[in-house]
Amino acid sequence: MKLVYIFPALFIITFGCGQNNKSNNKESSMEFTTEASIAKKNDNTPTKHIYDIKSAKITFNYTSIAEKGIETLFFDDYGEVAVLVVDKKNKLGHTLQTTIWKDKKSTIIDHEKKIVSKSVFRPKSTEPPSIAEIDDKTRNNIGYQKLATETVAGKPCEVWFNAKQNFKYCIWKKIGLKEILGTSIQKEATEVKEISEIPTSVMEIPKDYKQ
Repeated sequence: MKLVYIFPALFIITFGCGQNNKSNNKESSMEFTTEASIAKKNDNTPTKHIYDIKSAKITFNYTSIAEKGIETLFFDDYGEVAVLVVDKKNKLGHTLQTTIWKDKKSTIIDHEKKIVSKSVFRPKSTEPPSIAEIDDKTRNNIGYQKLATETVAGKPCEVWFNAKQNFKYCIWKKIGLKEILGTSIQKEATEVKEISEIPTSVMEIPKDYKQ
Protein backbone atom coordinates (compact mmCIF):
# COMPACT_ATOMS: atom_id res chain seq x y z
CA MET A 1 0.00 0.00 0.00
CA LYS A 2 2.91 2.35 0.72
CA LEU A 3 4.12 2.00 -2.89
CA VAL A 4 0.71 3.02 -4.17
CA TYR A 5 0.92 6.36 -2.32
CA ILE A 6 4.58 7.03 -3.09
CA PHE A 7 4.15 6.88 -6.91
CA PRO A 8 1.49 9.63 -7.15
CA ALA A 9 3.59 11.79 -4.87
CA LEU A 10 6.65 11.42 -7.09
CA PHE A 11 4.52 12.18 -10.16
CA ILE A 12 3.20 15.38 -8.57
CA ILE A 13 6.74 16.55 -7.62
CA THR A 14 8.13 15.77 -11.10
CA PHE A 15 5.21 17.39 -12.89
CA GLY A 16 5.47 20.45 -10.65
CA CYS A 17 9.19 20.84 -11.39
CA GLY A 18 8.52 20.52 -15.11
CA GLN A 19 5.91 23.23 -14.95
CA ASN A 20 8.27 25.48 -13.01
CA ASN A 21 11.02 24.98 -15.64
CA LYS A 22 8.59 25.77 -18.45
CA SER A 23 7.41 28.85 -16.59
CA ASN A 24 10.99 30.01 -15.98
CA ASN A 25 11.90 29.45 -19.65
CA LYS A 26 8.82 31.35 -20.75
CA GLU A 27 9.67 34.26 -18.44
CA SER A 28 13.29 34.32 -19.69
CA SER A 29 12.07 34.28 -23.27
CA MET A 30 9.67 37.14 -22.57
CA GLU A 31 12.46 39.14 -20.88
CA PHE A 32 14.78 38.60 -23.85
CA THR A 33 12.06 39.61 -26.30
CA THR A 34 11.26 42.72 -24.26
CA GLU A 35 14.94 43.73 -24.06
CA ALA A 36 15.36 43.19 -27.81
CA SER A 37 12.27 45.30 -28.50
CA ILE A 38 13.56 48.11 -26.28
CA ALA A 39 16.98 48.01 -27.96
CA LYS A 40 15.35 48.14 -31.38
CA LYS A 41 13.10 51.00 -30.31
CA ASN A 42 16.06 53.00 -28.98
CA ASP A 43 18.02 52.58 -32.22
CA ASN A 44 16.64 55.38 -34.39
CA THR A 45 18.80 54.64 -37.44
CA PRO A 46 16.52 53.63 -40.35
CA THR A 47 17.01 50.10 -41.69
CA LYS A 48 17.57 51.50 -45.17
CA HIS A 49 19.06 54.97 -45.18
CA ILE A 50 20.67 57.15 -47.82
CA TYR A 51 23.73 58.22 -45.84
CA ASP A 52 25.41 56.62 -42.83
CA ILE A 53 25.22 59.75 -40.66
CA LYS A 54 22.09 61.65 -39.68
CA SER A 55 22.93 65.25 -40.55
CA ALA A 56 25.81 67.12 -42.14
CA LYS A 57 26.95 70.19 -44.02
CA ILE A 58 29.55 69.56 -46.73
CA THR A 59 31.25 72.19 -48.88
CA PHE A 60 32.71 71.15 -52.25
CA ASN A 61 34.95 72.79 -54.79
CA TYR A 62 33.56 71.96 -58.23
CA THR A 63 35.43 72.22 -61.54
CA SER A 64 34.35 71.14 -65.02
CA ILE A 65 35.17 72.11 -68.60
CA ALA A 66 32.21 74.48 -68.70
CA GLU A 67 32.08 75.93 -65.19
CA LYS A 68 33.55 76.11 -61.73
CA GLY A 69 32.42 77.13 -58.30
CA ILE A 70 31.13 75.82 -54.99
CA GLU A 71 28.43 73.32 -54.04
CA THR A 72 27.20 73.17 -50.45
CA LEU A 73 25.18 70.13 -49.39
CA PHE A 74 23.07 70.03 -46.24
CA PHE A 75 21.14 66.91 -45.27
CA ASP A 76 19.08 65.59 -42.37
CA ASP A 77 17.23 62.37 -41.47
CA TYR A 78 20.04 60.33 -43.05
CA GLY A 79 19.51 62.09 -46.37
CA GLU A 80 15.72 62.00 -46.57
CA VAL A 81 15.79 65.81 -46.47
CA ALA A 82 18.51 67.65 -48.38
CA VAL A 83 19.41 71.15 -49.51
CA LEU A 84 21.89 71.88 -52.30
CA VAL A 85 23.25 75.40 -52.69
CA VAL A 86 25.06 75.98 -56.00
CA ASP A 87 27.26 79.00 -56.66
CA LYS A 88 28.99 78.56 -60.04
CA LYS A 89 30.22 80.67 -62.91
CA ASN A 90 30.61 79.89 -66.60
CA LYS A 91 31.03 81.84 -69.83
CA LEU A 92 27.31 82.53 -70.02
CA GLY A 93 26.91 83.91 -66.51
CA HIS A 94 26.39 83.11 -62.86
CA THR A 95 24.33 80.31 -61.31
CA LEU A 96 23.16 80.94 -57.75
CA GLN A 97 20.52 78.40 -56.86
CA THR A 98 19.11 76.55 -53.86
CA THR A 99 17.31 73.24 -54.30
CA ILE A 100 15.36 71.82 -51.37
CA TRP A 101 14.51 68.12 -51.48
CA LYS A 102 11.72 67.36 -49.00
CA ASP A 103 8.61 65.14 -49.02
CA LYS A 104 9.78 63.49 -52.27
CA LYS A 105 9.83 66.69 -54.30
CA SER A 106 12.26 69.49 -55.14
CA THR A 107 11.74 73.21 -54.61
CA ILE A 108 14.17 75.12 -56.82
CA ILE A 109 15.00 78.70 -55.84
CA ASP A 110 16.79 80.72 -58.52
CA HIS A 111 18.42 83.66 -56.74
CA GLU A 112 19.55 85.29 -59.99
CA LYS A 113 16.11 85.35 -61.62
CA LYS A 114 14.23 85.48 -58.27
CA ILE A 115 11.82 82.72 -59.23
CA VAL A 116 10.74 79.48 -57.54
CA SER A 117 9.78 76.26 -59.31
CA LYS A 118 8.88 72.68 -58.36
CA SER A 119 10.09 69.32 -59.62
CA VAL A 120 9.56 65.63 -58.83
CA PHE A 121 13.24 64.92 -59.55
CA ARG A 122 15.92 64.82 -56.90
CA PRO A 123 19.29 66.46 -57.77
CA LYS A 124 21.97 63.81 -58.20
CA SER A 125 24.39 65.88 -56.14
CA THR A 126 22.19 65.27 -53.07
CA GLU A 127 22.51 61.48 -53.42
CA PRO A 128 25.40 59.05 -52.93
CA PRO A 129 27.35 58.13 -56.08
CA SER A 130 26.02 54.91 -57.58
CA ILE A 131 29.22 53.04 -56.65
CA ALA A 132 28.44 53.64 -52.96
CA GLU A 133 25.29 51.53 -53.28
CA ILE A 134 26.93 48.30 -54.52
CA ASP A 135 29.17 45.70 -52.89
CA ASP A 136 32.91 45.25 -53.42
CA LYS A 137 32.50 42.24 -55.71
CA THR A 138 30.21 44.16 -58.06
CA ARG A 139 32.62 47.10 -58.05
CA ASN A 140 35.43 44.78 -59.11
CA ASN A 141 33.25 43.22 -61.80
CA ILE A 142 32.56 46.61 -63.43
CA GLY A 143 36.23 47.57 -63.50
CA TYR A 144 36.94 49.27 -60.18
CA GLN A 145 39.82 48.43 -57.88
CA LYS A 146 40.24 49.47 -54.27
CA LEU A 147 43.20 51.76 -53.55
CA ALA A 148 44.79 52.95 -50.31
CA THR A 149 42.64 55.04 -47.99
CA GLU A 150 42.77 58.81 -48.56
CA THR A 151 41.93 61.64 -46.19
CA VAL A 152 39.56 64.22 -47.67
CA ALA A 153 38.44 67.20 -45.58
CA GLY A 154 39.72 65.40 -42.51
CA LYS A 155 37.73 62.21 -43.14
CA PRO A 156 39.22 58.79 -44.00
CA CYS A 157 37.79 57.72 -47.35
CA GLU A 158 37.53 54.39 -49.11
CA VAL A 159 39.01 54.89 -52.58
CA TRP A 160 37.80 53.16 -55.75
CA PHE A 161 39.41 53.71 -59.15
CA ASN A 162 38.41 52.65 -62.67
CA ALA A 163 41.56 52.93 -64.83
CA LYS A 164 39.70 52.39 -68.10
CA GLN A 165 37.27 55.26 -67.54
CA ASN A 166 39.60 57.29 -65.31
CA PHE A 167 36.87 57.53 -62.67
CA LYS A 168 37.85 57.88 -59.04
CA TYR A 169 35.61 58.01 -55.98
CA CYS A 170 36.61 58.70 -52.37
CA ILE A 171 33.70 57.59 -50.19
CA TRP A 172 32.99 58.27 -46.50
CA LYS A 173 29.70 57.26 -44.87
CA LYS A 174 28.29 56.70 -48.40
CA ILE A 175 29.13 60.33 -49.29
CA GLY A 176 31.34 60.96 -52.30
CA LEU A 177 33.80 63.41 -50.76
CA LYS A 178 35.96 63.36 -53.85
CA GLU A 179 34.92 62.50 -57.41
CA ILE A 180 37.11 62.64 -60.49
CA LEU A 181 35.31 61.79 -63.74
CA GLY A 182 37.92 61.65 -66.48
CA THR A 183 39.31 65.08 -67.30
CA SER A 184 35.91 66.79 -67.42
CA ILE A 185 34.68 66.94 -63.81
CA GLN A 186 36.40 67.16 -60.44
CA LYS A 187 34.56 67.64 -57.18
CA GLU A 188 36.24 67.63 -53.77
CA ALA A 189 35.01 68.38 -50.27
CA THR A 190 36.90 71.12 -48.45
CA GLU A 191 34.87 71.02 -45.23
CA VAL A 192 32.65 68.44 -43.53
CA LYS A 193 30.57 69.34 -40.47
CA GLU A 194 28.19 67.03 -38.66
CA ILE A 195 25.24 69.19 -37.59
CA SER A 196 22.12 68.72 -35.47
CA GLU A 197 19.74 69.88 -38.22
CA ILE A 198 19.56 71.94 -41.41
CA PRO A 199 19.46 75.66 -40.55
CA THR A 200 16.01 77.14 -41.11
CA SER A 201 17.50 80.12 -42.96
CA VAL A 202 18.85 77.82 -45.70
CA MET A 203 15.35 76.56 -46.48
CA GLU A 204 13.55 79.90 -46.46
CA ILE A 205 12.02 81.21 -49.68
CA PRO A 206 12.29 85.01 -50.06
CA LYS A 207 8.84 86.59 -50.07
CA ASP A 208 9.48 88.73 -53.15
CA TYR A 209 10.38 85.74 -55.36
CA LYS A 210 7.88 84.74 -58.03
CA GLN A 211 6.33 81.30 -57.56
